[in-house]
Amino acid sequence: MIDHRLEELWPQLTPSAREIMIKVAELLVGGHSGTLEMHCLKGGVRMLREGGWREYRPGEDPSNPSK
Repeated sequence: MIDHRLEELWPQLTPSAREIMIKVAELLVGGHSGTLEMHCLKGGVRMLREGGWREYRPGEDPSNPSK
């Protein structure tokens, strides 16, 4: 079940923000363990995982994120 706060906020998010939230959920469901540090950037996010920073921007192929 989706938390009611997320249901309330979802319609207010931009399409890019929605895509970023989906990416975060995929990482969590994918079994990511440990610390996941994210920095919001204009148009994307920068994530510290797997020993290094990776950038993700909406519309980008998630299997090949920017380094």
